[in-house]
Amino acid sequence: MKKLIVLALIGFVVAAGAFAQTTAVHNIAIVVPIVQAIALNDTGVITLNVVAPVTPGDAPTGDTNNSKYLRYTVVTATSQKVTVQITTGAYPAGITLSVQAIPGTGGSGAGQGTGSTQVIPVTPTAAVNLITAIPSCYTGTGATDGAQLIYTMNITPASLVQGGGSTVTLTYTITNT
Repeated sequence: MKKLIVLALIGFVVAAGAFAQTTAVHNIAIVVPIVQAIALNDTGVITLNVVAPVTPGDAPTGDTNNSKYLRYTVVTATSQKVTVQITTGAYPAGITLSVQAIPGTGGSGAGQGTGSTQVIPVTPTAAVNLITAIPSCYTGTGATDGAQLIYTMNITPASLVQGGGSTVTLTYTITNT
């Protein structure tokens, strides 16, 4: 009888072990924050000069600079845009300043938005759209990664400004479209 009870207890323990929990679960919360980051590859001053004509009697011309790149990282479910505006200073009458953005293909390799050319109003006013339809992407940080910025200064010869010059500050902002 004792053997029967002992065998029954061993059978019960073995059976209980067979019904033991064999899995466990752990919930993981994944948080993807909205990211909107923007910077220039180089914040040094850009100098655009009125170029004197080679032949006397010809009109002077403006100048162009294409050495700057705008870099950005976007993680969001909605399309983003980059705007630009003069936030300090003004340039002389008879001169127009424009900036063109050409989004790159580095970084994520995905589309990095649609670039445009904008004439920047002569005094601080509302921002103008420069790059639109920016999806979640990153431009990369290499020497020529990002949206290439091409600054162009044109002059109207009939209203030439004599001597001097001026400095303006352009501010780039990334926002929801």
